[in-house]
Amino acid sequence: SRILKRKWLILAIVTVITSIVALYVFSLPPMYESSVTLQLQPKEYSYMEDSKGTILHSYDYDYTNTQIQLLSNPQLMREVVLKLDLEHSPAILSASRGTDLFSRIRDFLTQRKAAPPQPASVPLGVDTEDNGNALTPARATQLEPYVSALLASLKVQPQANTNLVKVSLTHPDPEIAMQVVDTLTKSFVANNAHYERKGSQAATDTLGRQLADLQTKIKRMEDEK
Repeated sequence: SRILKRKWLILAIVTVITSIVALYVFSLPPMYESSVTLQLQPKEYSYMEDSKGTILHSYDYDYTNTQIQLLSNPQLMREVVLKLDLEHSPAILSASRGTDLFSRIRDFLTQRKAAPPQPASVPLGVDTEDNGNALTPARATQLEPYVSALLASLKVQPQANTNLVKVSLTHPDPEIAMQVVDTLTKSFVANNAHYERKGSQAATDTLGRQLADLQTKIKRMEDEK
């Protein structure tokens, strides 16, 4: 039959495919995952209804979705890169190289290593270290490859029917995976506490002004009697 006549061709094709797959599998680096679980409790807001003096309470039911977006914000990851000095770690960019079959085979056969980017030769201006908000545009651009590589490995997953969110990151280096997740979540909590203190103070000031206005109105009404 035709199949028997071409059995050597079929066997050769099967052998080549098996070898290619084996090369791909052996070229894959071991991946480690570090994770932490956060509880995101919706915040309660208090305000006074106009002219009645009734203090009402409300909850931000989009709070969890908002926090998930903030956890995967490039601005927060830039802060992590600066705190851990990851821009000087070649392992960050090497882990983000092409993972498709042909890229892996090419790298395996040629044993090429990606060279880390050279420091920018242009003046980058002054920025505040450890603060992803105060960077010059040139400095932010320089950090972009590291930020993108880490965000590609980051997962922020809400747990069904709870206020819990799992934050995880995979990386060939377990130490980097652990440090990034730890620093990311600690920076997130610290930033949240800072913004909430500012928001609480603003809400207290607003409520105080409303109470003062109400007391003035009550006094005026009593004087008019």
